[in-house]
Amino acid sequence: MLLVALFALAVASASSALTITATDVTVTSADVGQSFTIIYDGQTSGNVINGLTASAVYTVQAVSSTSITLSVAMSNTSSSPITSSRVSVFGFDTNPNITSATASGAFNVTVQGGALPSGFGNIEVCFKNGQGNNCQGGGGTGITLGQSGSTNLVLNFSSIGASGVTFSNFGVRYQSIAGAGNITSAVGKGTPGTPPVPEPGAMAVFGLGALLVGAALRKRVLQ
Repeated sequence: MLLVALFALAVASASSALTITATDVTVTSADVGQSFTIIYDGQTSGNVINGLTASAVYTVQAVSSTSITLSVAMSNTSSSPITSSRVSVFGFDTNPNITSATASGAFNVTVQGGALPSGFGNIEVCFKNGQGNNCQGGGGTGITLGQSGSTNLVLNFSSIGASGVTFSNFGVRYQSIAGAGNITSAVGKGTPGTPPVPEPGAMAVFGLGALLVGAALRKRVLQ
């Protein structure tokens, strides 16, 4: 029984409770410490811009009955033919809807009920580091090509049930673009990427559990 319990613990430690689909991510109280990655393209009016990309790693820091705390590591991953770009805004939708939100770090201004331009449309909440109560631009600030920046978010809700909060409609705003002809600003639509590989420690525990169970089964056969 002890060996079975150890193996179950190993499996639990090596896996994520995050629910990730092709378009959204659901976070519950079981996901504290877990991370998910969002990969953004670059486009304007539905036309994809070659080389204009970004990515963000969201890490769940805390979950209560009315709030979720996240850290977001945003990276500007644009490449040739793009020679310059700036991620000035990022945002998403949630279900249930947030009642309020605060941000600190690289993106410290919160806007609720805005819209990203260039054909993206409405977005429930966005974060920027500039003036103006909109999701249109970041006032000359943001993450430049090849750079990264971290932001801490506290999202408040009327209530978070057992089913958690679902994040969707991930988007970013690009500005100061060079290398895309006459296009100098655009947006990016985000999709969940490959879930992070379990920590080495978790994999070691998993391996140990598997070895112990295997040894116990062999002992029974020999008896």
